[in-house]
Amino acid sequence: MKRDRQHPSFPVARKSLGQNFLMDQAAVSRIAELACSCRHGVMVELGAGTGNLTMALAQRCSRIIAFEIDRRLLEWHEQVCRLPENVELRKGDILAISYRDLAAVEGGALRVAGNLPYNISSQVVFALCRQAAYITDAWLLFQKEMAKRIVSPPGSRDYGILSVVSQYSGKVTIEMDLPPTVFSPKPKVYSSLVHFDFTERSGPVAADYDFFIQTVRAAFSQRRKKILNCIRSYFKQGREEMEQALVAAGIEPDARAETLDVARFVGLSDILFKHIRQKQGDISGFLNPARENKAANSPGR
Repeated sequence: MKRDRQHPSFPVARKSLGQNFLMDQAAVSRIAELACSCRHGVMVELGAGTGNLTMALAQRCSRIIAFEIDRRLLEWHEQVCRLPENVELRKGDILAISYRDLAAVEGGALRVAGNLPYNISSQVVFALCRQAAYITDAWLLFQKEMAKRIVSPPGSRDYGILSVVSQYSGKVTIEMDLPPTVFSPKPKVYSSLVHFDFTERSGPVAADYDFFIQTVRAAFSQRRKKILNCIRSYFKQGREEMEQALVAAGIEPDARAETLDVARFVGLSDILFKHIRQKQGDISGFLNPARENKAANSPGR
Protein backbone atom coordinates (compact mmCIF):
# COMPACT_ATOMS: atom_id res chain seq x y z
CA MET A 1 0.00 0.00 0.00
CA LYS A 2 1.13 3.51 -0.80
CA ARG A 3 2.26 5.56 2.20
CA ASP A 4 -0.65 8.00 1.89
CA ARG A 5 -0.76 10.80 4.44
CA GLN A 6 -4.53 11.09 3.80
CA HIS A 7 -5.11 7.54 5.03
CA PRO A 8 -7.33 7.71 8.19
CA SER A 9 -4.78 5.84 10.29
CA PHE A 10 -1.71 7.68 9.00
CA PRO A 11 0.45 8.52 12.07
CA VAL A 12 0.78 12.17 13.02
CA ALA A 13 4.38 13.30 13.50
CA ARG A 14 5.39 13.84 17.10
CA LYS A 15 7.40 16.94 17.88
CA SER A 16 8.72 15.31 21.06
CA LEU A 17 10.43 12.67 18.91
CA GLY A 18 11.77 15.19 16.41
CA GLN A 19 9.73 13.60 13.60
CA ASN A 20 9.52 15.15 10.14
CA PHE A 21 8.47 12.42 7.73
CA LEU A 22 10.14 12.33 4.31
CA MET A 23 7.21 12.22 1.86
CA ASP A 24 8.41 13.45 -1.55
CA GLN A 25 8.92 10.40 -3.76
CA ALA A 26 11.47 12.05 -6.03
CA ALA A 27 13.64 12.97 -3.05
CA VAL A 28 13.21 9.50 -1.54
CA SER A 29 14.23 7.81 -4.79
CA ARG A 30 17.28 10.00 -5.22
CA ILE A 31 18.50 9.33 -1.67
CA ALA A 32 18.00 5.58 -2.11
CA GLU A 33 19.85 5.62 -5.44
CA LEU A 34 22.82 7.39 -3.86
CA ALA A 35 22.86 5.17 -0.78
CA CYS A 36 22.67 1.90 -2.72
CA SER A 37 24.68 2.76 -5.83
CA CYS A 38 28.24 1.81 -5.00
CA ARG A 39 28.40 -0.83 -2.26
CA HIS A 40 26.77 -4.04 -1.12
CA GLY A 41 25.97 -5.17 2.39
CA VAL A 42 23.25 -5.09 5.01
CA MET A 43 21.66 -1.64 5.28
CA VAL A 44 20.67 -0.38 8.73
CA GLU A 45 17.98 2.29 8.60
CA LEU A 46 17.85 4.66 11.55
CA GLY A 47 14.17 5.40 12.05
CA ALA A 48 11.78 3.67 9.66
CA GLY A 49 9.20 6.43 10.01
CA THR A 50 6.29 5.93 7.64
CA GLY A 51 8.42 3.64 5.48
CA ASN A 52 8.90 5.76 2.36
CA LEU A 53 12.69 5.59 2.45
CA THR A 54 12.55 2.01 3.74
CA MET A 55 10.57 0.92 0.66
CA ALA A 56 12.94 2.68 -1.72
CA LEU A 57 15.99 1.14 -0.05
CA ALA A 58 14.36 -2.31 -0.10
CA GLN A 59 14.01 -2.09 -3.88
CA ARG A 60 17.76 -1.57 -4.22
CA CYS A 61 19.35 -3.46 -1.28
CA SER A 62 19.17 -7.16 -0.52
CA ARG A 63 18.55 -6.77 3.22
CA ILE A 64 17.36 -3.90 5.42
CA ILE A 65 17.28 -3.78 9.21
CA ALA A 66 15.07 -0.82 10.10
CA PHE A 67 14.94 0.48 13.67
CA GLU A 68 11.96 2.41 14.99
CA ILE A 69 11.12 3.46 18.55
CA ASP A 70 7.62 4.86 17.99
CA ARG A 71 5.01 2.22 18.86
CA ARG A 72 2.41 3.88 16.62
CA LEU A 73 4.64 3.53 13.58
CA LEU A 74 5.46 -0.07 14.39
CA GLU A 75 1.73 -0.83 14.54
CA TRP A 76 1.17 1.10 11.29
CA HIS A 77 3.62 -1.14 9.48
CA GLU A 78 2.23 -4.28 11.09
CA GLN A 79 -1.45 -3.57 10.50
CA VAL A 80 -1.75 -1.14 7.57
CA CYS A 81 1.37 -0.86 5.41
CA ARG A 82 3.46 -3.98 5.64
CA LEU A 83 7.07 -3.73 4.54
CA PRO A 84 8.72 -6.05 1.98
CA GLU A 85 10.10 -9.41 3.07
CA ASN A 86 13.71 -8.23 2.81
CA VAL A 87 13.06 -5.64 5.56
CA GLU A 88 13.41 -6.62 9.20
CA LEU A 89 11.66 -4.04 11.36
CA ARG A 90 12.98 -3.83 14.91
CA LYS A 91 11.75 -1.81 17.85
CA GLY A 92 14.69 0.01 19.34
CA ASP A 93 16.47 3.23 20.23
CA ILE A 94 18.86 4.20 17.43
CA LEU A 95 21.26 5.63 20.02
CA ALA A 96 21.55 2.22 21.68
CA ILE A 97 22.50 0.17 18.61
CA SER A 98 25.65 -1.94 18.96
CA TYR A 99 27.02 -1.97 15.44
CA ARG A 100 29.76 -4.31 16.61
CA ASP A 101 27.26 -6.94 17.72
CA LEU A 102 25.08 -6.41 14.66
CA ALA A 103 28.02 -6.72 12.28
CA ALA A 104 29.11 -9.93 14.00
CA VAL A 105 25.66 -11.46 13.53
CA GLU A 106 25.33 -10.27 9.93
CA GLY A 107 28.82 -11.42 9.01
CA GLY A 108 30.39 -8.16 7.92
CA ALA A 109 30.53 -4.39 8.06
CA LEU A 110 27.22 -2.55 7.83
CA ARG A 111 25.83 0.32 5.83
CA VAL A 112 23.62 2.99 7.43
CA ALA A 113 20.93 5.36 6.16
CA GLY A 114 18.30 7.48 7.77
CA ASN A 115 16.23 10.61 8.08
CA LEU A 116 17.36 11.53 11.58
CA PRO A 117 15.27 13.19 14.28
CA TYR A 118 16.85 16.64 14.47
CA ASN A 119 16.86 16.67 18.27
CA ILE A 120 19.30 13.74 18.56
CA SER A 121 21.24 13.98 15.29
CA SER A 122 24.51 15.09 16.89
CA GLN A 123 24.36 12.18 19.31
CA VAL A 124 23.88 9.82 16.37
CA VAL A 125 27.06 11.20 14.79
CA PHE A 126 29.05 10.49 17.95
CA ALA A 127 27.60 6.97 18.18
CA LEU A 128 28.43 6.18 14.54
CA CYS A 129 31.93 7.59 14.66
CA ARG A 130 32.69 5.69 17.86
CA GLN A 131 31.77 2.44 16.09
CA ALA A 132 33.02 3.33 12.62
CA ALA A 133 35.14 0.16 12.42
CA TYR A 134 31.92 -1.83 11.92
CA ILE A 135 30.35 0.49 9.32
CA THR A 136 31.45 1.09 5.74
CA ASP A 137 29.41 4.25 5.17
CA ALA A 138 26.32 6.20 6.20
CA TRP A 139 23.84 8.40 4.32
CA LEU A 140 22.05 10.68 6.78
CA LEU A 141 19.74 13.68 6.66
CA PHE A 142 20.51 16.63 8.94
CA GLN A 143 19.43 20.21 9.28
CA LYS A 144 21.52 22.10 6.75
CA GLU A 145 23.25 24.12 9.47
CA MET A 146 24.42 20.95 11.23
CA ALA A 147 25.52 19.39 7.94
CA LYS A 148 27.73 22.42 7.32
CA ARG A 149 29.29 21.98 10.75
CA ILE A 150 30.08 18.34 10.02
CA VAL A 151 31.96 19.04 6.78
CA SER A 152 33.51 22.44 7.61
CA PRO A 153 37.31 22.71 7.27
CA PRO A 154 39.70 24.20 9.86
CA GLY A 155 39.60 27.98 9.99
CA SER A 156 35.94 28.27 9.04
CA ARG A 157 33.24 29.70 11.27
CA ASP A 158 31.34 26.39 11.48
CA TYR A 159 34.37 24.22 12.31
CA GLY A 160 33.96 22.62 15.71
CA ILE A 161 33.67 19.41 17.69
CA LEU A 162 31.37 17.66 15.21
CA SER A 163 33.70 18.61 12.36
CA VAL A 164 36.76 17.13 14.06
CA VAL A 165 35.09 13.93 15.24
CA SER A 166 33.40 13.29 11.88
CA GLN A 167 36.48 14.02 9.80
CA TYR A 168 38.69 11.95 12.09
CA SER A 169 36.49 8.93 11.35
CA GLY A 170 36.33 9.22 7.56
CA LYS A 171 35.54 11.35 4.55
CA VAL A 172 32.38 13.46 4.88
CA THR A 173 30.56 15.26 2.06
CA ILE A 174 27.24 17.00 1.52
CA GLU A 175 25.54 15.24 -1.40
CA MET A 176 22.32 17.21 -1.78
CA ASP A 177 20.10 19.81 -0.12
CA LEU A 178 16.38 19.32 0.45
CA PRO A 179 13.72 22.03 0.90
CA PRO A 180 11.18 21.93 3.74
CA THR A 181 8.43 21.00 1.26
CA VAL A 182 9.62 17.38 0.94
CA PHE A 183 8.81 16.71 4.60
CA SER A 184 5.62 16.45 6.64
CA PRO A 185 5.28 18.49 8.71
CA LYS A 186 7.46 21.06 6.98
CA PRO A 187 10.49 22.07 9.08
CA LYS A 188 11.50 25.71 9.18
CA VAL A 189 14.91 25.08 7.60
CA TYR A 190 16.52 23.26 4.70
CA SER A 191 18.00 19.81 5.21
CA SER A 192 21.10 18.21 3.72
CA LEU A 193 22.11 14.64 2.92
CA VAL A 194 25.58 13.90 4.30
CA HIS A 195 27.68 10.93 3.24
CA PHE A 196 30.10 9.49 5.81
CA ASP A 197 32.62 7.21 4.08
CA PHE A 198 34.38 5.38 6.89
CA THR A 199 36.51 3.39 4.44
CA GLU A 200 38.25 6.61 3.41
CA ARG A 201 39.72 7.34 6.82
CA SER A 202 43.23 8.81 6.73
CA GLY A 203 45.65 10.41 9.16
CA PRO A 204 47.01 9.34 12.55
CA VAL A 205 45.04 7.16 14.95
CA ALA A 206 44.57 8.44 18.51
CA ALA A 207 46.18 6.39 21.28
CA ASP A 208 42.92 6.55 23.24
CA TYR A 209 39.71 7.45 21.40
CA ASP A 210 37.75 8.56 24.47
CA PHE A 211 40.54 10.86 25.57
CA PHE A 212 40.82 12.23 22.03
CA ILE A 213 37.14 13.21 22.19
CA GLN A 214 37.67 14.95 25.52
CA THR A 215 40.72 16.79 24.17
CA VAL A 216 38.63 18.16 21.32
CA ARG A 217 35.87 19.02 23.76
CA ALA A 218 38.37 20.83 25.97
CA ALA A 219 39.80 22.81 23.09
CA PHE A 220 36.37 24.07 22.01
CA SER A 221 35.02 24.58 25.54
CA GLN A 222 35.59 28.34 25.27
CA ARG A 223 35.67 29.17 21.58
CA ARG A 224 36.99 32.70 21.82
CA LYS A 225 39.82 31.87 24.18
CA LYS A 226 43.30 30.64 23.42
CA ILE A 227 43.70 26.88 23.41
CA LEU A 228 46.20 27.07 26.27
CA ASN A 229 43.60 28.56 28.58
CA CYS A 230 40.95 26.10 27.42
CA ILE A 231 42.93 22.93 28.11
CA ARG A 232 44.36 24.28 31.38
CA SER A 233 40.87 24.97 32.67
CA TYR A 234 39.37 21.72 31.43
CA PHE A 235 42.10 19.34 32.57
CA LYS A 236 43.08 21.41 35.65
CA GLN A 237 46.80 21.32 34.82
CA GLY A 238 49.59 23.87 35.25
CA ARG A 239 50.31 26.54 32.67
CA GLU A 240 53.91 25.54 31.99
CA GLU A 241 53.21 21.85 31.44
CA MET A 242 50.28 22.63 29.14
CA GLU A 243 52.45 25.04 27.15
CA GLN A 244 55.04 22.30 26.77
CA ALA A 245 52.38 19.84 25.59
CA LEU A 246 51.14 22.29 22.97
CA VAL A 247 54.63 23.04 21.68
CA ALA A 248 55.41 19.31 21.51
CA ALA A 249 52.29 18.87 19.37
CA GLY A 250 53.39 21.68 17.05
CA ILE A 251 50.69 24.07 18.28
CA GLU A 252 51.21 27.69 19.28
CA PRO A 253 49.88 28.23 22.83
CA ASP A 254 47.96 31.33 21.70
CA ALA A 255 46.26 29.49 18.83
CA ARG A 256 42.52 28.90 18.86
CA ALA A 257 40.89 25.51 18.44
CA GLU A 258 39.13 26.35 15.18
CA THR A 259 42.49 26.75 13.41
CA LEU A 260 43.74 23.22 14.17
CA ASP A 261 43.29 20.31 11.78
CA VAL A 262 42.40 16.78 12.87
CA ALA A 263 46.01 15.57 12.92
CA ARG A 264 46.98 18.33 15.37
CA PHE A 265 44.18 17.32 17.70
CA VAL A 266 45.32 13.69 17.58
CA GLY A 267 48.90 14.69 18.36
CA LEU A 268 47.84 16.90 21.25
CA SER A 269 45.51 14.22 22.61
CA ASP A 270 48.27 11.60 22.61
CA ILE A 271 50.71 13.91 24.41
CA LEU A 272 48.15 14.95 27.03
CA PHE A 273 47.01 11.37 27.53
CA LYS A 274 50.53 10.21 28.23
CA HIS A 275 51.31 13.18 30.47
CA ILE A 276 48.14 13.01 32.59
CA ARG A 277 48.20 9.24 32.92
CA GLN A 278 51.83 9.32 34.08
CA LYS A 279 51.10 12.15 36.50
CA GLN A 280 47.79 10.99 37.93
CA GLY A 281 47.48 7.34 36.94
CA ASP A 282 43.68 7.58 36.57
CA ILE A 283 42.10 9.57 33.72
CA SER A 284 38.55 8.25 34.16
CA GLY A 285 37.39 11.60 35.48
CA PHE A 286 37.92 13.11 32.04
CA LEU A 287 36.06 10.36 30.18
CA ASN A 288 32.49 11.37 30.91
CA PRO A 289 29.92 10.57 28.17
CA ALA A 290 27.60 13.28 29.52
CA ARG A 291 30.23 15.85 28.62
CA GLU A 292 30.35 14.47 25.09
CA ASN A 293 26.60 14.74 24.57
CA LYS A 294 26.48 18.22 26.09
CA ALA A 295 29.29 19.35 23.79
CA ALA A 296 27.58 17.92 20.75
CA ASN A 297 24.44 19.94 21.42
CA SER A 298 26.14 23.22 22.33
CA PRO A 299 25.58 26.18 19.96
CA GLY A 300 28.41 26.72 17.50
CA ARG A 301 29.82 23.25 17.99
